[in-house]
Amino acid sequence: MNFFASQDQAKTNTRKLVILFALAVISLILLTEALVLVCLGFTGNINFAEINSWQQLADSIGVDVIIGIAVVIIAVVSLASLFKMAQLSGGGKVIAETMGGTLLSPDSRDPDERKILNVVEEMAIASGTPVPPVYIIEQHGINAFAAGHTPKDAVIGITRGCIRALDRTELQGVVAHEFSHIFHGDMKLNLRLIAVLHGILILGILGYYLLRFSSGGRHRSSNNRNDGAAALIMLGAGLCVIGYTGTFFGNLIKAAVSRQREYLADASAIQYTRNPDSIAGALKKIGGYSLGSLVDNPHSSEISHLFFSEGVSTAFSSLMATHPPLDERIRRVDPHWNGKYIKVPLPEEVKANPASIIPTPKGPMVDKQKLAAAAVIGATLAGQQADNPAIDKANNTPSALDSIGEPGQAHLEEAGRLLTALPETLVNSAHQPFGARAIIYCLLFDSKNDNIIKKQSQILQLRADPNVYREALKLLPLFKQLDFSCRLPLLDICMPALKTLSAKQYDIFKSVMLALVKADYKIELFEWSIYRIVTHHLEPQVSVLQKPLKDLATAKQACITILSAIAIADSVFEGEAKADFDRAYPLLELPEGQFDKEALNNLENLDKSLNQLSLLAPLLKPRVIKACFACIGEKHDAIAKLELVRAIADGMDVPIPPILPGQPLY
Repeated sequence: MNFFASQDQAKTNTRKLVILFALAVISLILLTEALVLVCLGFTGNINFAEINSWQQLADSIGVDVIIGIAVVIIAVVSLASLFKMAQLSGGGKVIAETMGGTLLSPDSRDPDERKILNVVEEMAIASGTPVPPVYIIEQHGINAFAAGHTPKDAVIGITRGCIRALDRTELQGVVAHEFSHIFHGDMKLNLRLIAVLHGILILGILGYYLLRFSSGGRHRSSNNRNDGAAALIMLGAGLCVIGYTGTFFGNLIKAAVSRQREYLADASAIQYTRNPDSIAGALKKIGGYSLGSLVDNPHSSEISHLFFSEGVSTAFSSLMATHPPLDERIRRVDPHWNGKYIKVPLPEEVKANPASIIPTPKGPMVDKQKLAAAAVIGATLAGQQADNPAIDKANNTPSALDSIGEPGQAHLEEAGRLLTALPETLVNSAHQPFGARAIIYCLLFDSKNDNIIKKQSQILQLRADPNVYREALKLLPLFKQLDFSCRLPLLDICMPALKTLSAKQYDIFKSVMLALVKADYKIELFEWSIYRIVTHHLEPQVSVLQKPLKDLATAKQACITILSAIAIADSVFEGEAKADFDRAYPLLELPEGQFDKEALNNLENLDKSLNQLSLLAPLLKPRVIKACFACIGEKHDAIAKLELVRAIADGMDVPIPPILPGQPLY
């Protein structure tokens, strides 16, 4: 399943989840109505012996009461879900902080932290995405997770035990697994599952407090015991049962969905690394580690489906397990496995305090027998399972279009080459907030016109932070020899440091960027692309509720603007640009469109066009990306235009890995 199909499948899964949620709410309404009836009968307000029809029952209760109960249940459950969704709107960092995670400084010198930061950095560059922030969870179990709504707010969370127990190759497999969840749209689905389950659970929580209140009142005034108080206790107990029963079945759905997506993520990790031992080695070490993958945190159960491996131990392991059996996952990636796990010694601090060890179930993480109903739900929501990933799909190099969201070993090697090609001074600066801002400013400097460079220097001196200004002057000479293909990776490395800026620092940073772009009174597409990537990943999402555009014709003018802008970039004369546009536009399969020679003269229009294209349904985006590539043709020396297409695709939330030498574009 490719990137675009996976994104579309994730949206389909979300719609099915909404349907299941609606059915769950209807069931809760019916059960609560029945509970109220029992309570009313208990208090003598209804004599069931005299009721012979549904109409009489409705008349006895009152239609307004029936409707009122339904409205209250819908309101309570919906508001609880919306409240939880609002809490999670901050993206992956909210989940990481909830788990007690600490944001790793990008310039950390700790060997363990440096190891995981390097692995994440390499995987991000190989995937064509900005480097996500990394949070360390101070737990001894071997586990990790990816969380967020989209790649722009994604974070990687990883336990200290995972970093220490796994070697670099195995860490690469774990990180590749988590990046798969990012690319395949699993993160947003996972966060919505959390919100849905919280909405269902709220009834149980309300019942619990109602039960405590009524029980407390009874003990305070034992002489006033009456049927009303008993009915209140019955109502509270009933709500507890209904709420927690609903949560039980909700967790079955969550577990079934998660198990199927884990198979796909394991398969993708093999595809990314082309090394079955990377993911298999990590799983074998979990099986051979007395602490396993358990994470001792009050919120572990809530986010259990986000983990790399089973993070909690449940009483109904065969039903509630959010991950497939450990031995089954290993055999899928290593068919010749001998059944032996890799022994991992306990950390010294755990040996010194054995009481801190979390008990881990022996044997496979879950039973092989699965509830048939849960399996059906999982198959329905998760779609197709991956085949054995240890076998390559083909020996031929896939096109750049086919590599989207599916980087391979060649891309990891190219990422390593790009990182090596970057001057150490620039990489070190990119890991610091002052240096990261200075690098972005340098990327926006004119490369040819000395007068414009002088003007941009004056803008920095007057408007930028003095320390950032001095850092930019120090780094600027290094950009004259910097290979163009290294510029986007360098920008990607800057992202974690830039995300630590305060609101005031970011406002100044943004205004200076805009002033540098407009310094020559014209817009260079690469300058706009840099500005666009930075603001796209650092600013909060405007609306997560916007409906996707399901017809490319509705975005026709936006397509014309973007294609025209790419065609104009670095073109010597207008006729050449128009020829590039005319070659690309027919691939959109839209009615005739006219080349826009003014496409680069309006920054606001470019932003508006890219915003509209980002709303396209997943299966429409490949046509746009293909047309963008066609503006370049097969001219692999057009590195600047290739990087422009990658930057524009980033604005559409489409990660294009680095273009490999000789790789076909589409």
